[in-house]
Amino acid sequence: MFGGENSVIVNKQQNAGVFQKNRATPRQPALTCMCPECGVVLVHGKWQWPTNLLLECERKECPACLRTRTKKPAGLLALSGEFVKNHRAELLMVAYKDIENRRLKSPLRRLIQFEQLGERVLFMSFTDNRSPLGVGKAIVKEFKGKLEIHHNRTKEYVRVNWRG
Repeated sequence: MFGGENSVIVNKQQNAGVFQKNRATPRQPALTCMCPECGVVLVHGKWQWPTNLLLECERKECPACLRTRTKKPAGLLALSGEFVKNHRAELLMVAYKDIENRRLKSPLRRLIQFEQLGERVLFMSFTDNRSPLGVGKAIVKEFKGKLEIHHNRTKEYVRVNWRG
């Protein structure tokens, strides 16, 4: 069958002799839709914070709210060591400041959950795979320490460990 959802269309440009691949994509939502949970809007394929009030638009859960609801993070940041025990408040202040800056720039980059295990270990799970590394680097810049980065094979999930 030709032209299915997963088909690859090849266009030949005769003058340049170049083959160009265009992947057929599944149906995109309406040009404008809004997440009923957090209020972010999808405009022309990009999720963003709304700039004006949209009264009539399709309602669709954004990827960040879906990850939060299903508790399936794309990244994890683990803070551990004696430094965590003695400077928990300062670490969290730096982390939350960086998280908020990321959320304002991109509404899909959010903290899902914060969890403390004992006095020396803090876990933060995120809706994207870039935030754990970014927050980890902000903590290293402020407090030093050592970062370890672990990706899965497809690099869709990242675990970042900071030891201080």
